[in-house]
Amino acid sequence: MRSSPEIELVLATAATCRDVDRRQRIASLAARDLDWNVVVAQAARQGTLPLLIECFSEETAPAIPAAVAAQLRDARLGHAIRCLQLTGASVKATSLLRSQGIRVLTFKGPTLALLAYGDIASRRFNDLDLLVHPNDFSRARDLITQLGFHSRFEAEPAKEQHERFESGHLLLENKERVLIELHERLTGRDFHYPIAFDDLWSRRQQVALGSEQVDTFSSEDLILYLFAHGAKHSWCSLGWICDCGELIRRQPEINWQSVLERARAAHCQRILLLGLSLASEQSGVLVPEALAPALARDKTVRALTVQVFRDLFCEKRPVFAHALLGFRSRDRMRDSLRHALSILFVTRQADWEALDLSPTLWRMYPLLRPFRLALKYLHLVLRLSGRLLSRWFGRNGAKSSKGEARINSKGKTDEDGDRSDVL
Repeated sequence: MRSSPEIELVLATAATCRDVDRRQRIASLAARDLDWNVVVAQAARQGTLPLLIECFSEETAPAIPAAVAAQLRDARLGHAIRCLQLTGASVKATSLLRSQGIRVLTFKGPTLALLAYGDIASRRFNDLDLLVHPNDFSRARDLITQLGFHSRFEAEPAKEQHERFESGHLLLENKERVLIELHERLTGRDFHYPIAFDDLWSRRQQVALGSEQVDTFSSEDLILYLFAHGAKHSWCSLGWICDCGELIRRQPEINWQSVLERARAAHCQRILLLGLSLASEQSGVLVPEALAPALARDKTVRALTVQVFRDLFCEKRPVFAHALLGFRSRDRMRDSLRHALSILFVTRQADWEALDLSPTLWRMYPLLRPFRLALKYLHLVLRLSGRLLSRWFGRNGAKSSKGEARINSKGKTDEDGDRSDVL
């Protein structure tokens, strides 16, 4: 997607640290004839609307149309109310599990907002993530359902079991549309990120949510997880990049040598370097000295950084672009292949929606999925092929015309011919 002033403004406002250059850039962009509906919509889609609101709520912020300012004030109030609602639900669910002797780690959501931004309303989050030991998962699920939460596959136990097996979590929702992702693993089987619950628990830290102290990941475990989560989803949200940059900025005590050692042990060094590169590019945080040499040597990381920002504002990212980024961001070939093959063969909800087979025929889904994807993207492949053919024939046509011009116009120099080719 080509850049536009609206997108440039979303990128410029997506950071809490606004130096003189960034403020001047924001003021210059805000003074242009912008489509503010596009600005607000893109910031909401990218998860950075709270940062946009905060930027234009400052006393020194550049003037914006009154209607836009009113829209941002209303959005700010609605967002703050929703954050309080989600935070209350998180505390309630966590307290219930702890009261029954279940160890639970709360991550992302309000705890990440506090650690990275210092305020739960400075980050957008739509669900609550809770991690429990696999042995406690079933009991934790039953307890949370007592709070009025239900699985989207409650009436289809086979699908619920499949979701848990493949993704490592279950999505639970209540009538207020509060979502809880209950995890027994941090990633699905398709994305190799080996880390045991007991290791995370032994290094945990506590964060105050209101009057309650909840357990969450250590800063080192959290930043590495955020990098892995972003890579798993091909960094399709600017907000995820901002989270990493702001966490690094607000947590200067992060032991980067320890992070590097854990990344190497999990075969995720390139994921670590890519996350740092993106955070540095967007938020302006400095690359830690312990990692700067490795980042400078890895040319693939630089190419992937460019790819992520290039594709960030695409309306629909093709599945092969997602597969390619996941393939190139892994340290080991077997992890790259596992990720690529999972995209082709692991059953997703979209497969169930496209063709509702009976449970006895579920083994057909992995075989049918490649054909569904092929049909879905056939029009895109044809369009790209048409463009390539047009360019190829156009280039050859230009070369033929150029050659004929030189044969038939003996008085013209090569310089004239080259100039006409450029035009």
